[in-house]
Amino acid sequence: MSLSAAAGRRPGLVMDLDGTVWIGGRMIAGALDCLRWLKETGFPLVYLTNNPVRPEGYASRLSMHGLPTEPDEVMTASTILKDHLLEVMPRARLFVLADADVRAQFEPDFAFSEDPSAIDVVIATSPTALDHAGLTIAFRALQRGARFMATNADPSWVSPEGVEVPHAAAVIGALEASSRRAVELVAGKPSRLAAELVQRRLDRPPTEILVVGDNLHTDVRFASENGMTSVLVLTGVGRRDEAAAAPHPPDHILESIAELPALLRARSEA
Repeated sequence: MSLSAAAGRRPGLVMDLDGTVWIGGRMIAGALDCLRWLKETGFPLVYLTNNPVRPEGYASRLSMHGLPTEPDEVMTASTILKDHLLEVMPRARLFVLADADVRAQFEPDFAFSEDPSAIDVVIATSPTALDHAGLTIAFRALQRGARFMATNADPSWVSPEGVEVPHAAAVIGALEASSRRAVELVAGKPSRLAAELVQRRLDRPPTEILVVGDNLHTDVRFASENGMTSVLVLTGVGRRDEAAAAPHPPDHILESIAELPALLRARSEA
């Protein structure tokens, strides 16, 4: 996809976090300088993560590293799904499988149930608290006809220890295989729902948006399927040899986010 921009304005950036800006508690070399340069140079920027965490936590972490960031500058898979449900099913009774922190993010606004006959929406998310009892409740609710949604569908993510571990795809797969139901809505990347939200937030059409991330299946696919330009960084789960054969190959490949300013300068001079 070819990145363009209207005369006199800079393209917008969608920036992944885990595996792109940091790994666990460690900032990737050059990330702070890159992000400072983007803000100082005037690029519209939104952070978009499929990790269904609280935006306040990620905004606080960025701020502690010298990048003052407000929570509304961070979009997560859980906030996207929550806003969608508040719009289309504000009185739904939910069951969140399996991350307890995700459940806590929905609790102020929704009722919850562990009775399969009373559940309106089953939400699949990170498997950190997955157990057989919860899996059974979700399975029975889906058999009964509850809606089937997910915060995200990432196969894996890089843990604080720097190794890949299973993510929400493991939970979705277990429910799809057992219930014979397909997940009907995934809120995070590469969904159209997330794309529409970032376009509104950045006030840019897809052709003026650059997506930077480490995952071929989420970040790069998100850009490709929604008409944006993709940049794969090799500091997370994405691999150069996999990129060439991927269904959605990246438009650009960088060793790390530290190389992004040079890419943007080169494109502006072309």
